[in-house]
Amino acid sequence: MELSPKQQINELIKTSKNILIVSHSKLNGDALGSMLALEKVLTKLEKEVSIVTSEKTEDPYSFLPGLGKLKNNISGTRDFIVRINTEKTPLEKLSYSQEDKFVNVVISPKNGKIDPKDLELSQGNFKFDLIFVLDTPNVDKIDKVYDRETELFLETPIVNVDHHEGNEYFGTVNLVDMTATSTCEILVSIIESFGAGHFDEDVATCLLTGIITDTESYKKINTTPKSLTISAQMLAAGARQQEIINNLYKAHSFDSLKLIGKILSKLEYNSDLKVSISALSREDLGQIELELNDLRIVSDDIFLQIPNSDALVVLFETQAGKVSGMIKSFTPINALDVVSKLGGSGDSKSAEFEISNLSLKSALNQIFTNIAERLGKSFTNTPPVAETTKEEIQTKNEVVNKTREYLVEAPLAESDNVENIMVTFPEDPISKAIESIDQEIDNHNGDAANIDIDDAKSKDEPLKPLGNILESHKPGTALDSVNEQPPVSRNETNGLGNKNERIETWKSEK
Repeated sequence: MELSPKQQINELIKTSKNILIVSHSKLNGDALGSMLALEKVLTKLEKEVSIVTSEKTEDPYSFLPGLGKLKNNISGTRDFIVRINTEKTPLEKLSYSQEDKFVNVVISPKNGKIDPKDLELSQGNFKFDLIFVLDTPNVDKIDKVYDRETELFLETPIVNVDHHEGNEYFGTVNLVDMTATSTCEILVSIIESFGAGHFDEDVATCLLTGIITDTESYKKINTTPKSLTISAQMLAAGARQQEIINNLYKAHSFDSLKLIGKILSKLEYNSDLKVSISALSREDLGQIELELNDLRIVSDDIFLQIPNSDALVVLFETQAGKVSGMIKSFTPINALDVVSKLGGSGDSKSAEFEISNLSLKSALNQIFTNIAERLGKSFTNTPPVAETTKEEIQTKNEVVNKTREYLVEAPLAESDNVENIMVTFPEDPISKAIESIDQEIDNHNGDAANIDIDDAKSKDEPLKPLGNILESHKPGTALDSVNEQPPVSRNETNGLGNKNERIETWKSEK
């Protein structure tokens, strides 16, 4: 009878002495929590355990117990062996000496001399006899660790434990459960198969951190009865839930708060695709040195508070020609599919990418085109955030000052009800009226500061009230033609149409 994956994992652990644990390079709470929890349990089973990752960890995960054991390099993966045939020439002794950067190995025969043909050079066995790869859909995501020690991964048995869609089942044993909220959730059942007594406070805290992170504190749609039951089990084992919450959700740094403000200030919404997007240039970021880990910390809070959005996309320039980004998604948008062409990683609910030789504008177009394709909708190749020059900014300011739009109450025929009619003016008549009064004051009184309204009405060109202006005008149309005005994009007028239009409210007397 064939063994189940859990049984196979148990057999491999029993026959192994030195175990390596790795994960993907973009560490999050699930990756770190599962690695640290497994290291503690395997150590209790009297195994030699090493935890290695390509990148260093930063806040907010510094509270996790055992984080100091995490290394960025694998030391002493295998021995190098020098074999000497002593059949013809017995040895007296072996010694070595250090000389600058070299080590001299001295072979002293009892008599005669050593023939170089009697020497053989070879690689010894690898130091590790089992590798756990956690929370990683493919070995390329292990990044530098895999690149430096490819031969180790090719020749050593691998246990692949993961919950991501698109896992490539690269392990000798694969325990992949895409219905699980997290790798930590899967790991609980593996640890249970080792026997009782392995869930102490530290192990439970690490595992609960992974579950809370990947469910965003049970707010994501992937939260299941099983994940809640396992969380309760970890709490009963002594998991420090408040410590987790305080570090993950209640300890935003000053830079993190500024980042949230920057993201919200640049937020745009595409109603056709139901996607919110914020794109930050180097100029937008100013002195904020933004990294993907910073974005991971704040994006969950932002996404869960945006109404009517199926996805949130945040892009930023790390340097000229290099763009990083993250997408958070509910169904029907698959986050990993959207960024797959950009070399992204993650799963259907959360994915991220970093790419060089691509402008912020091009990245925006690529993301929106990918989303539209997957939703079966069209998308014009125009970014939601226009590249603005100083001259364009000045033009916009002039438009704001010169143009207005009025909402007028007009009675409906044969009814006492009223309807709101939008009347568009190429220029602002109120501003013109004020300017006219100022001119009258200058002409009549020189530098006088005030003018009587009756005096103003007695002039040859009395000021015409706004209500009179509207008397002969057809509701819903502009007083002057704006057909000759050059159109501008919705972005340049905040979605209000032509550049000679703005919105203001005015009500006529009944």
